[in-house]
Amino acid sequence: MASVKSEKTSGKKGSRFLHEIKEWGKAILYAVVFGTIIRLFVFETMLVPTGSMIPTINPPARLFVEKITYSYREPDYGDIVVFWTPYVDIESQKYLRGFDKFMDFFSPAEFKGHVKYVKRLVGKPGDILELRRAPDYTAARPVYQLYVNGEVPPKLENRRYVKEGIFN
Repeated sequence: MASVKSEKTSGKKGSRFLHEIKEWGKAILYAVVFGTIIRLFVFETMLVPTGSMIPTINPPARLFVEKITYSYREPDYGDIVVFWTPYVDIESQKYLRGFDKFMDFFSPAEFKGHVKYVKRLVGKPGDILELRRAPDYTAARPVYQLYVNGEVPPKLENRRYVKEGIFN
């Protein structure tokens, strides 16, 4: 009789263990599915690896980016926006972590291998952008003011730019 009882007990322990594994597996699967959906449509984290956004964002910063606002309104001058690079940026790919690389699987086909940039909006389609030398004589090198269609947008009037990189 004792041997029959121990077989029943070990059978219960085994089925309880399998049940526990199944429950954990379901919980992990739900978390991955819901996390992926939230990241694709609601918000995600972004890495800002360079100093292009100083002093607003200092590198290496990781930000939470909310994706719903611009579904209801257009971004305005001076807003911080996120967009896909128009080319494969191998240098920026070095900063991506494992989960970022996993999420690349869900990227639109035309953006596979591209990265997202976090930048300040200074122009919209059809705008004419012009950098004019600003009358700032305290700077060690020439600084410039950005004009959009001949005017300085209010959100950008206190910003000065140095002609480096893309402006050379």
